Formats: sequence, C-alpha cells, structure tokens
Amino acid sequence: METRSIVKPAVCPSCGALGEYHYEVSGPVVRDGQAFIEVKHHFRCEACGHVEEGTVYVPLEGLYRLRYLLVPEAMAVVEKAKLLSEISPEVKGLAAAGTG
Repeated sequence: METRSIVKPAVCPSCGALGEYHYEVSGPVVRDGQAFIEVKHHFRCEACGHVEEGTVYVPLEGLYRLRYLLVPEAMAVVEKAKLLSEISPEVKGLAAAGTG
C-alpha cells in the first residue's frame, strides 16, 4: 500500500483565518472487492477552533482515469460548482432528487 501525507494552505470556513488542511492519501484500499483510494482529511482552526475531519473513499479506477484532470483549471470548476450547490435552490433540489 502507498501512503502520502499532504499539507495544503486553507481558509477557515467559519472565521476566514488562514490555516492548513492535512490529508493522508492511501491506496489501494479494498472494500467489498473493489479498490479505492482512501483520503483522510483534517482541518482545525487555531483562531476559532472550527474542526472538519473525515474519510472519503474514491473508486481507484475512476480517479485513475481522471488523473490528468486534477489541475487548477478543473479544480476551479469543482470549487465553483460546490459553491453554487450550496447557494442555489434549484441545484439543491436536483441533489435532493438524486438527479444532479
């Protein structure tokens, strides 16, 4: 298994203070006979104490096919889509209906 720790600058979603997002990326992790990349993430704001943490499993085959897409231009689309999904009632409706 391959594991890497990554630290990236981040902005606290609660207070806007600068901080660091810590990731631990591991793989392959086999669950139910399928290979995944496991991403553990953690953020703790030193200014306000806000904490975000969790683990995400991404199917290895799908992520591998998209490996050249993980560039700043594509990530800008992901960031904007996430923001729009949080503020747009119609996007929220699509997500709730399972069609978005």
